[in-house]
Amino acid sequence: MRVVVFGGGGVLGRLVVGELQRGAHDVVVASLSTGVDAVTGAGVLPAVRGADAVVDATNVQTASGGRAVAGFGAIARHLTGAVLSAAVPHLVAVTMYGVHGEAMQRRNGYYRGKAEQERVLADSAAPVTLVRTPQWFELAETFLTGRVGPVALVPRMRSRPIAAAEAARELADAVEDGFRGGEERRLAGPAEHDLADLAKRIAARRGAPRVVVAFRVPGAGRLFEAGELLPPADVPGTGPTFDEWLERRA
Repeated sequence: MRVVVFGGGGVLGRLVVGELQRGAHDVVVASLSTGVDAVTGAGVLPAVRGADAVVDATNVQTASGGRAVAGFGAIARHLTGAVLSAAVPHLVAVTMYGVHGEAMQRRNGYYRGKAEQERVLADSAAPVTLVRTPQWFELAETFLTGRVGPVALVPRMRSRPIAAAEAARELADAVEDGFRGGEERRLAGPAEHDLADLAKRIAARRGAPRVVVAFRVPGAGRLFEAGELLPPADVPGTGPTFDEWLERRA
């Protein structure tokens, strides 16, 4: 299969590319570095022509609701439009839990953007499969880069996180399974954690940063702590535990 991966240079995208290549697929990375801009639409249609599947592993890194809605919405419109124009039989997109809560959308711009992405995908006639994942262990690691001097500030966030590699594997599996009438595939980790606690454990293992302070995110923080990001209880856990992931990471 010829598979075009948008966002193939990001944390998830690189893993998806690796999974697909191990499956002996012809993988094309579509990103700014290859002359494709999914936000403006530049180069999108030429990139997907002749593809058997397209993967959307893009991200819009902003806390601004306006920029998130504009960015995620534009990407979804350009990808669905190109997929339909080029008669690509399948578009696989990653999304997350908590997107549909009205309170979450009011209080967190990023989640409002993800909700717009899902709305555009659902309203299109494109053959879309959604892969819904919780936060990844790697996010707790990323939190440690937000430092004030020697202190890392990390948000409290209840989740059933997974290794990003598990999300990548599910996206690759969805590609190989083909379009199945708009199904949604759901993932959840083996146990519930507060990502702030995981960040502290990563820092302790590394020996840096020496001070990690957990805080409540303004706006949506109470929702994060109340479990609005948790998957439904009936979604089975998958992949390594955090301890196993941390050991491999070390």
